[in-house]
Amino acid sequence: MQGNPDMSLYLTNTGRITTDAGAIIASNSGLDDLRLINSGEMIGNDLYTVAEFSVYLANSGLIQTSGIQAGSGSGTTVLNSGTITVHGTGPALETGGAADVVRNTGTIFGDVVLAAGEDLFRNAGPGSVVGTVQGGGGQRHPYRFRRRGPFRG
Repeated sequence: MQGNPDMSLYLTNTGRITTDAGAIIASNSGLDDLRLINSGEMIGNDLYTVAEFSVYLANSGLIQTSGIQAGSGSGTTVLNSGTITVHGTGPALETGGAADVVRNTGTIFGDVVLAAGEDLFRNAGPGSVVGTVQGGGGQRHPYRFRRRGPFRG
């Protein structure tokens, strides 16, 4: 996809996507926008989502990977009301260097790493993180946390 202007990927999964080897989704900076909505199951290795302008990931189902890497030039939005779980030693979710927003009312099993930028992590309602949440170093505020649900780990 690299080098193709004005490309966007919009994917809605209500069923099951699995891989035995390789990434569930692997995008590079050749995409302008990536929008992924999952209410089903995504099971496999990496979920690698990078786009030039924006990445939007909404999960109300199950994502079970060796890690989600999500980043874009204008920021990444992750809304989780389902379950995100990592198999392996890497973070369950790692965002890029722009201002990113993660809102969790579900369960994240594994670490969350918010890279540089003015990031917001909000854990609300029944949301829980079984792992650590690490903020990166933005210019004005390293990170902002709003917490209403439990953190364990």
